Amino acid sequence: DALDVGAAIDTARKVASARAALATLPAAQREAVTSLYLDGHDHHTAAALAGCEPGAMRVRAHRGVAALRSALA
Repeated sequence: DALDVGAAIDTARKVASARAALATLPAAQREAVTSLYLDGHDHHTAAALAGCEPGAMRVRAHRGVAALRSALA
């Protein structure tokens, strides 16, 4: 259907925008957002993988998500 194709195109555009916005984040923020929200790790695991404290991971993720919201608004 034409409606399904339109929805698929809209979804593809949103995904492309989100990927582009994610690519603009500083590496530490991008790593935090990816590890927590795409890979599904908890703060402790993500922090261990990144070699930082869980509190630092929370800050990086918070700043990254805020930047993404701003970029995608």
